[in-house]
Parts: sequence; C-alpha cells; structure tokens
Amino acid sequence: MPYARIRRLIMRAPTPWSIELSRTVLEIVGSGQLQNHGVRYAAAVGARLPLEHYELVQSTSAQIATRDEPLTPAGLRSLREALLALERTVWLRLEMRSAFTGEPIMVERLEIPPW
Repeated sequence: MPYARIRRLIMRAPTPWSIELSRTVLEIVGSGQLQNHGVRYAAAVGARLPLEHYELVQSTSAQIATRDEPLTPAGLRSLREALLALERTVWLRLEMRSAFTGEPIMVERLEIPPW
C-alpha cells in the first residue's frame, strides 16, 4: 500500500491513538520516505499524537542514528526537520494543557540531535 494512502488512513483513525498506532506513525515519520511531505505530515501527527506518547518521539529520534541504511545529508536534514516539527507541535500541546489545567508537565523536553 503506498505511503500516501497509509498516511490518509492513519489521519482518519479515531483518537486517542493506541500505543501501537503511535509507534507505527512514528516509524513512518522516521523512515525518511516522506521526503517533501515530511514536515507537514509530522506536524499533523504532532497534533494528534496522544500526549502520553511524547517520549516515543525520543526513541524514534534515537533509532535514526542506528539505521542500517544511512540517509544522504539532505535526507537526514529533511528527517530532522520533520521530527522537529512533530516534537514542537506535541510540546506546544503539552504546554497548553498545563496552562489550562494547572497540571505540571511531567516529562522533560526532548532534543532532536543534529546527527
């Protein structure tokens, strides 16, 4: 099934997403196959990713450095920009929830490495 169709199906999935779906979505973002659509799709994922799954972004980021198939410098840059968009979107949602509920943010902010 082509990535475009999979991405559309995922974005139609009811929320909250299961941990399995969140992992699958993050694998797609971390695959490096999204190319020009990566940043926009990653930001859309960040808008839907359950806040409890924020730390999965870190594991996705860590897997980039240990890939069997290295990406080109342009591919790495594109992938990093996508992960940054995703992380920023989820972090903003965490901050907004904290501001409106008064609950503290219970996770540390992730840093996406430059590889």
